[in-house]
Amino acid sequence: MKKLRVILLAGALLIIFAESAWPQFGGRYSQPEYFYKNSFFILLGYSSGPHFEKFVNWANEYYYDTINSTDSIGDFKGSFDFSAGLRIRFSHHFAGEFDFLTYTLKTKQAFVGTGQFSDTVVNHNLDLNVAIFSASILVLLDFQNKQPIIPFAGTGISVFPMRLDHSIDYSIRHVQTALAANFTAGIDIRISQELSGSIRGDWTFGTTNMPVSPIYGEPESFKMDLSTTQIQAGIMYGFN
Repeated sequence: MKKLRVILLAGALLIIFAESAWPQFGGRYSQPEYFYKNSFFILLGYSSGPHFEKFVNWANEYYYDTINSTDSIGDFKGSFDFSAGLRIRFSHHFAGEFDFLTYTLKTKQAFVGTGQFSDTVVNHNLDLNVAIFSASILVLLDFQNKQPIIPFAGTGISVFPMRLDHSIDYSIRHVQTALAANFTAGIDIRISQELSGSIRGDWTFGTTNMPVSPIYGEPESFKMDLSTTQIQAGIMYGFN
C-alpha cells in the first residue's frame, strides 16, 4: 500500500510539472498544434519477476529436512518478453495507454538425497506463464511541434493473469489473477511523421497468494511478490 501511494504521488507531481511548464514552453509553437491522437506500439524486451521466494525457501528447507538434500531450487530469474498496446492522446501533455505483455519464467532442480536417502531423487519444476494487462495515465513532456525526443512517465493499474505448471512426481496446473500498481517511464524518438522509436522501463508492485501442488499435505499456496521490471524497445505508429 505504501508503494502504491508513492506511485500515485509521483504521477500527481508529473501532472503538476507538466501544467506549470506549459506556459513557459507553449509559445514555441509557431504552427497550429498537431499530433496523432492514437498510436499503436509493439515492443520487445526483457522482464524479471514475479518472485516466488517464499516457496523456494520452503522447498529447500523441506527437502533438506526430509531427504538430507543439499540441493536448492532458485527463484525465477527473467525472460524475454513481447508487448503490444494502444496510446490514446488527449493533448500534447496527457495520454491514456492500454497494453498487453507476455513472457514465461522457468526454474527447476533435482533434489538428490544423501546418507540413508542416497537413492532418492525428486525432480521439482516450476513454469510460470505471465500475462500483464495495464491501463495507465501518461504525462508527455512535449513542448514543441515536431520535437525529436519526447520523454514520458505515468502510473496506473496492472492485471496479472498467471498460470503455474508445478511438477514434482506429478504435474498440476494452477491459475491466479491479481492486481498490482505500475509505473512507467521512457522516451519516444521521432523517425518520421507517423513512426517513432520507443524505449521504456515498466515496474509493477503488489503481492498475491499463488496455489501450488501440495507435497504430502504441506501448504497449498504461498505468497508471490508481483514486483517486476520490464526494459523494452520497439516502434510506435501514429494514426487518427
